[in-house]
This record gives sequence, structure tokens and C-alpha cells, in this order.
Amino acid sequence: MLFPVKVKLALVGLVVAGGASALALGPAGVAVGQSSPSSSPVQVQATTNSPATVLAGGADVDVSVTATCSGQTVDTASVQVTLTESVNGDIANGSGSTTVDCTGTRQTAKVVVVAYASSPVGTPTTVPFQEFTKGLAIADTFISACNTTYTCASQEVFPVINIRK
Repeated sequence: MLFPVKVKLALVGLVVAGGASALALGPAGVAVGQSSPSSSPVQVQATTNSPATVLAGGADVDVSVTATCSGQTVDTASVQVTLTESVNGDIANGSGSTTVDCTGTRQTAKVVVVAYASSPVGTPTTVPFQEFTKGLAIADTFISACNTTYTCASQEVFPVINIRK
């Protein structure tokens, strides 16, 4: 019974020694999604503004997004908004996207979200889209940008916004 205890102690010693070696040597390289220290990192941030406005009788919603992006050799960022709203027991949903210039300053961009037509599970036909209306909706907002060396950054937020007519 003494042998398993010695093996366990030896393994613990190896783990401790390995951890100490890793600390002494430092990280092996830059982590994925980070820029090297010689260049500025890619940074993005988006805020979905409320309220949004119903357009075209509910077929579209005009959503305002405030976005910031910056980084060396980053020109533009892509912003996508997907809305989901409960309307009289049905679900209205749709998406839209735009781009913003990466200047390092806050910019407000308009994203026109277009309602989807859908096919219920198990049916081959497409059901006409459910119109958006006045009420609350979840606005899945995603922003991403990459520099010329494919170092990228992204952010996704899920605020509840007000839709007005």
C-alpha cells in the first residue's frame, strides 16, 4: 500500500515542478484573439438604442445602434441586429446589417431589420412573415471587426428594446 502513495507524491511533484517551469518561462505566444504587443488590438463595442421604429406596415423595423471600433489596419466593422418580438401569440423575427468605419469614435448607424418568412417544422410551405408591431423585442446585436492579419474582435449583446409605430 505504500507504493501508490509514493506514486501519488511523485505525480504531485511533477505537476508542481511543471507549473513552476511554465511560470518561469512565461507564455508560449500570443493568445488567439489578441494582437501582438507591437500593434494596437482590435476593439469593438455596440449599444442598441431604444426605441426602434416600425416601417412598411410592420415588414421592417428601423433600429439605431451606437458602435465604436478601432485598431491598427482595421477599416470597417460589421454590425448585425436580429429582432424577436412576441405578437398576439406568434413570433415576429427578422434581421439586418450594416457596416461602420473604424475611426475610434462613437458612431450611430441605422440597421433596417427585415421580417422573415418562415416554414413551420415539418411543412414544405413558407408561412408569410409575422409583422412587427408596437411592443418589446429582444435585439440580438453583434459587432465584429478584423485587421489585415486576421486578428479579430467581436461583441454580442441581447438588450430588450421598445418598438414604436
